[in-house]
Amino acid sequence: MQISSYLKKMPFILHATEEEMNAAAQQAYITHFHKGEVVHARAQAECLGAVLVLSGSLCASMISDEGRQILLYRLEEGDSCVFTARCILNMLSYDAVVEGESDGTMLVVPVEMVNQLMKNIRVENAMQRLAIQRCAQIMCALERVLFTPVDKRLALRLLQAAEKKGEWKLSLTHEQLARDISTAREVVSRTLGKFVRARLIEVCRGQIQIIDPEGLKNYNG
Repeated sequence: MQISSYLKKMPFILHATEEEMNAAAQQAYITHFHKGEVVHARAQAECLGAVLVLSGSLCASMISDEGRQILLYRLEEGDSCVFTARCILNMLSYDAVVEGESDGTMLVVPVEMVNQLMKNIRVENAMQRLAIQRCAQIMCALERVLFTPVDKRLALRLLQAAEKKGEWKLSLTHEQLARDISTAREVVSRTLGKFVRARLIEVCRGQIQIIDPEGLKNYNG
């Protein structure tokens, strides 16, 4: 597929003129990322630009000085992000790290091109809307961490993963789950133990089998 075809999957690009679209297609590029690779961080000297995930997935997290991590949102195939062009969107920037959750590829519109595109007021408005939607996701993520108990967050994560996979057997490590619900690995292990004793799940050979979805959904310590 040509880069111009990928570009049309970025919501704000649809508001560009044909001339702007052609210029963006000439400057945009496809790059690979690996699991655990940091593709964007506020501390980096260079600003990446707007991105579209073509395969694999990225995750954006806030990390404290003590190493505590809060997952803010995921970017999966077909998702766009403009916060990676935060040097342009300074008013909505935040101190976060975007890294590969799995190996994959992404389309990057360099920040210089993003800057040119934003001279078109319709493109700028579309980018600001996209940024505000992402801010809403971030607020929801922070709200869950602050006000939802760990056992509820873990139960919800397991049920969401099962729904996405289409089966009740999951191959998720304690470390993955800890990152997903923004807690410590030891807390996940203890909470899974509670679920096992309540006969809501079974854990065997690194896999989690949900045996009582309704009970897990309504679990109350």
